[in-house]
Amino acid sequence: MGQYYLIVNIDKKEFIDPSKLGDGIKLLEVVGNRSFSLAGLALLLADGNGRGGGDFPSDHPLGYLIGRWSGDRIVVAGDYGDALKFVTPEEVKLYRRKTGSRGKPNLYEVAHTLYDDISEKVLALLLYDPELQREILEFAISHLQIVAEFYARKGTLVTVEKVCDWSRFLRALWDAYRLRGDEEEFVNFVEKYCVLQQT
Repeated sequence: MGQYYLIVNIDKKEFIDPSKLGDGIKLLEVVGNRSFSLAGLALLLADGNGRGGGDFPSDHPLGYLIGRWSGDRIVVAGDYGDALKFVTPEEVKLYRRKTGSRGKPNLYEVAHTLYDDISEKVLALLLYDPELQREILEFAISHLQIVAEFYARKGTLVTVEKVCDWSRFLRALWDAYRLRGDEEEFVNFVEKYCVLQQT
């Protein structure tokens, strides 16, 4: 199966789930050629954005995310990581209380259970750049092709709900559009694409 990863901010108690940004969750998949997770991480770590040409637009509701993780301790945490490494005794107590486990959790387990998942917010942030939005939607189409083909073989009509149940990335993308107040734009995109595939 392999080891799965999250990008974890220990100081802010937040994480990015690469699968929700269209990346694989194994390390080589996260660092692949086109990685929306690493693009999002770069924005979270940016210091001094908005002071020069080529900076990321920040004049929108999610602009506060740019630089939010700058200077913090960040770990790319694997689910096979060392037990208790980067984990506080208080987090162990909370983790055990929440899960009923008596084991020694690693950072991946603690983050997944106790920390805030900001993946959808980061994906929504990336959508504010026209070039990244184009790349993300092109990638979404590759996911939609698989979903449309699957349901076409079953003779079933594709709905946005079915699409989002099929793919964590597409579910996160729908949530990202909702965060931006553009839910209808995503629904139209999915319906238009799937109707074209099924005719």
